[in-house]
Amino acid sequence: PNNVTLLVNKALAHYELGQKYEALAHMMKAQVLDPGFQPSQQGLEFLKQQVQIRAIPHQIEFFEQARNILVEPFDINWVLFLCLVLTALTG
Repeated sequence: PNNVTLLVNKALAHYELGQKYEALAHMMKAQVLDPGFQPSQQGLEFLKQQVQIRAIPHQIEFFEQARNILVEPFDINWVLFLCLVLTALTG
């Protein structure tokens, strides 16, 4: 999810499928992760011309921060173990 090259390629694939808004979202994320990456800069400029943006929601940062704090630090094995322990305790 944080590989800039893959995000740019994913954005291009979405654009080719006619999914311009998804392409724009991936390109914007790539630009945020690495502002100096030339392909994402060029792609973002191109996509902004193709897509009319009404407004960008400001809640995205909140959800990204919540996901980084609540989801990413935990391994799936740890979550499964916790569920097993809670199930055993409730018996």
